Order: sequence, then C-alpha cells, then structure tokens
Amino acid sequence: MKNFFYFLFLSLCFSCGHQQKKQDQKETDSLCALIEAEEFPPRPEILLVAKKQPVDSLDVLVKKADETDLGVLTGDNFHLLTEKEFQQAKNMVASFFEKKEYRGKTREKPYPFNHYFRQYVGYKKNNHIMVFVILCTSWPSYTGSVSEMETCIVTTSDGGPHYGDMKIDLTDNKIVSFGLNSYV
Repeated sequence: MKNFFYFLFLSLCFSCGHQQKKQDQKETDSLCALIEAEEFPPRPEILLVAKKQPVDSLDVLVKKADETDLGVLTGDNFHLLTEKEFQQAKNMVASFFEKKEYRGKTREKPYPFNHYFRQYVGYKKNNHIMVFVILCTSWPSYTGSVSEMETCIVTTSDGGPHYGDMKIDLTDNKIVSFGLNSYV
C-alpha cells in the first residue's frame, strides 16, 4: 500500500512539472516569435546550391565587411579589391584547383571547383594586399540571388568538405593557406 501512495505521489509531481514545462515552453515560443517578428528578418527560405548555379555567378566579391565577420579583419584593414585584383585572385584559386595543389594540405579531398561558391574578401596586412576566400557548396538565401553574398559573409566552424577557406597574398602572388572545415 505504501508503494502505491509513493507511486501516486511521484506521478502527481511529474505530471505537475510536465504541465509547467508545457506552459513555460508556450511562453518561450511566443516570446521568440515576437522577437523574430519585430527585431530579426525572416529566416532564409531558398537554399542556393553552387553546382546548380551558372558558373559565372560562383565568384563573389565581398563589397562590405567589418571586423566581426572574420578573424582576419581588424579595425579598418578591409580592402575592396579592384577588378584587376579580383581577377588575379580568381585565377589563382582556379589554377590551385585545376593543378590539384590541395593535395597534402587537407585530409579530405575537396569537391570539384565549380561545386563551390567563392567569396573573396580583401584586406591589408603588413603592406600586403591579402584575400580571404571562403568556399561553400550552398547558400541560404532570402531572395534567391547570389548578390546577397556581396555583403553577408559565410562563416562556419565545421561542415566537412562543404566549407573551406584560402588565404592569398596578392602582393607576393602566392596562396598562403588552404583548408577544409572537416577537422576543426
């Protein structure tokens, strides 16, 4: 009989706690919906996949960035690449993939060159013009346009071969580093 009352007591305790959790969750969900509606833009609805896009739309020059976007930007060292610098960086990245220079630089093989969007962020470091190239196989878009990538930088700390990055020194015309986000 004692066990029955003990079981009944525990059941009531857990039941009340469960009801309170449901109420708390409803309040939290309502608050989140209010915050999202008033302060944040809607979530992206369209997933752009690089290998399904026209090849000439895969290279994107970032036209605006601040130090919170990447670890390489500090203060006012952002550098908007000229058309010549942008073309030089694009050629270096294409050659790197074409010659498979990534061999030995990462444990995993990257996807083919045209399976990546490539964002180019220019910055200055020690009187050198540098480019941080972000590689990503897909882009969550609000409008369905790759042009969003000109002002919104892709960042991730994982993602396997779907995400990677390169650092290029345009002044010395060399690729400084390459990596995939597989083993972060």
